[in-house]
Amino acid sequence: MTEFHAYSLMFPELDERGLNALAADIATNALMEPITVFEGKILDGKCRYLACKLADVEPTYREYVGDEPLQFVASRNLYRQHLNETQRAIVAKEVYKKSKIGTVGRLTLDQVAAQMNVSKRQIQKTKCLDHASDTIKAMAKSGTVSLHRVSETVKQSAAITGINPNTENTADRKRLHETQDKIMQLEE
Repeated sequence: MTEFHAYSLMFPELDERGLNALAADIATNALMEPITVFEGKILDGKCRYLACKLADVEPTYREYVGDEPLQFVASRNLYRQHLNETQRAIVAKEVYKKSKIGTVGRLTLDQVAAQMNVSKRQIQKTKCLDHASDTIKAMAKSGTVSLHRVSETVKQSAAITGINPNTENTADRKRLHETQDKIMQLEE
């Protein structure tokens, strides 16, 4: 089983150092917590699965039992992973969007904000990622750049290029994204 459920993909993976440390622990102490599967895909335990593969250890699995898999995976991962405010806001937006698609577990923005320990305003601020380059989106998801910095970079790139961030023109979007990446490199 190597396919991840969409809900498991909402949470960032461990960085290389963390994944290697988890793999070493699993190689020494075995997998202590089975990987939870739902609909034939990994629902919870994405990092444990990847660490098992690194450690060459056969993972153990258990089937999810319940009717709220979205809330299950959000609850399990929120406190297990050390997410900063930006990461929690990004995950909260995903949880909120996915809860609107499902037939069970529909959540209000207030409920999601409370569950993820982040303000509604911070969740709404993730909108700036819609206009950010893939590089900057990845940085935000990994927690290395704040939503405030993303928002400011998007505004700066628009001011420098004279291009509206809402543009649908592919060439203009590419130019905006290149400018954003250059701004980020200069600020490092």
